[in-house]
Amino acid sequence: MSSVRTLLEEILVQTAEDWSDVSWIVGLAHGETSDPARAHQLALEAIVEGLSAGLLVGGDLAEDGFHPWPGDPDSAVLRVRRAWSELDGRDPEPDSIGWFDLTPAGEVRAQEIESREA
Repeated sequence: MSSVRTLLEEILVQTAEDWSDVSWIVGLAHGETSDPARAHQLALEAIVEGLSAGLLVGGDLAEDGFHPWPGDPDSAVLRVRRAWSELDGRDPEPDSIGWFDLTPAGEVRAQEIESREA
């Protein structure tokens, strides 16, 4: 991860290329700290921030593509927090909580981040 990017910025830039799952995001966070509990906290905070700010949308991935979860960002945050609590400190497996795509605002933000670094 670039030292000038926050974890959320890295998530946005990478998700502009392909959907992101929670296990990949936790992997990014592990690159920021050697403390597994802190990595989980950083990942959860970044996901919640992205959802709450309307930059990310949560959903499920199926053979025919990405399917956003119904409801508003607050319900997505609640869903992620609830599933996260069931991990009991374990790293999530791919598909264990959900996947993320960019909203139109997230796409704009990802482009801004890349332009800033160009």
